[in-house]
Amino acid sequence: MLALMDADGNIAWSGEYDEWGNQLNEENPHHLHQPYRLPGQQYDKESGLYYNRNRYYDPLQGRYITQDPIGLEGGWSLYAYPLNPVNGIDPLGLSP
Repeated sequence: MLALMDADGNIAWSGEYDEWGNQLNEENPHHLHQPYRLPGQQYDKESGLYYNRNRYYDPLQGRYITQDPIGLEGGWSLYAYPLNPVNGIDPLGLSP
């Protein structure tokens, strides 16, 4: 669960996500724009994708939709996301 607090310590926005970043629940009573999600990710509402500073991640597919900019140095799959997203993260989108 992620939450955004106001100056008084009240929850102004909250969201729950599964391990791949799919949104399970969101409470946004003040209609705030809150683009930050999992580590290093900014949510793009129009596309439903997450931007990881170097490439886009699709939580429905559980993988990046753009190739790894460091090529094969990042591993055998140019589109892979950590196979265990609970223990492995890739906030820059450079090394699954």
